[in-house]
Amino acid sequence: MILCLITYIIFSLEYNASSIYYYVFYGANIPFIIGGTLPFLSHFWSLGVEEQFYMFWPWINKLRKNNILLIVIGLITLLILVKIYIHIFYPDSTIGLAINVTRFQCMLIGALGAILYKNDYKYFIKITTSKPVQIVSWAIMILMTINKYHIASILDHEILTLITVLLIIGQITKKGLIDLENFILDFLGKISYGMYVIHPLLIFLCSKVLVEVTSYSMLNYLIVYVSIISLTIVLSYFSYKYLEMPFLRLKTKKYTVINSSGTRIS
Repeated sequence: MILCLITYIIFSLEYNASSIYYYVFYGANIPFIIGGTLPFLSHFWSLGVEEQFYMFWPWINKLRKNNILLIVIGLITLLILVKIYIHIFYPDSTIGLAINVTRFQCMLIGALGAILYKNDYKYFIKITTSKPVQIVSWAIMILMTINKYHIASILDHEILTLITVLLIIGQITKKGLIDLENFILDFLGKISYGMYVIHPLLIFLCSKVLVEVTSYSMLNYLIVYVSIISLTIVLSYFSYKYLEMPFLRLKTKKYTVINSSGTRIS
C-alpha cells in the first residue's frame, strides 16, 4: 500500500492515476490485463491474484475432507480445460490473457498438495519424496529456469507449479534431493515479500542516482548491482520487522502457522 502511494505521488501526472484504485482494492491484475499499470508496480498483478484467491478459498476449505479433494481436483481440471479452449480458439483475446494471468488453477494445485500432506496421505508423500521423482523434479526445474525449456508451452505454469509442490514436500519432510534449509535462505525467505514488492522501484532509483554521480565503467556497474541488492535486503528487513510482523503476530493468535521446516508454531 505504501509503495503504491509513493509511486502514485511521483508519477501521477505522467500516467493514468486512476489505476491506483485497482492496487488499493486488491485488483492489481486488472490494469496489467487491460493496460494502465503504474510504473514499477506491474509485478503487483500476482499480489492481486493472490488476494482474490484468498477471498473464495475459505469457502472451499470449510468442506469435509473427502468433498474438498474432489472439488479442488474438479476445479483444477475445469480451469485447465477452459485455459486450453481459450488458447486454441481465442489465443490473443483479453479473456485469454486474464485466464493466463489469474492462474487460480496453479494455486489450487498448491492447495491440493497442502491438503494431501496435512492429512498424511502416505502414498502421496511416499511417491513425491522418492528419489526418482525428486531427481526428475530438479531436472525439470533447472531446464525450465536456465534454458526456458518448454515441456508443453500452454501448460508450463501448471507443470512448474506441480514441480514446485513436489520440491516443497521434499524439503518439509527432509527427504529432498537437496537440503535448502539454512540460515541465509531462511532469512531471505522471511523478507522475500518485501524484496519482491520493492525491488523494481529501488532498481530505478539506485540506477538513476548512481549513473548521475559516477561514470560508465565495469566497476560502477558492480557498485550499482551491489547497492541495489544491499538496499533491497535492508529495506525488506525493516519492512518485515516493523510492518509485516505486527500482522503475523495477530495471525498466530487465531490460526496455526507452519514454518518452512513443516513444524507448527504455537
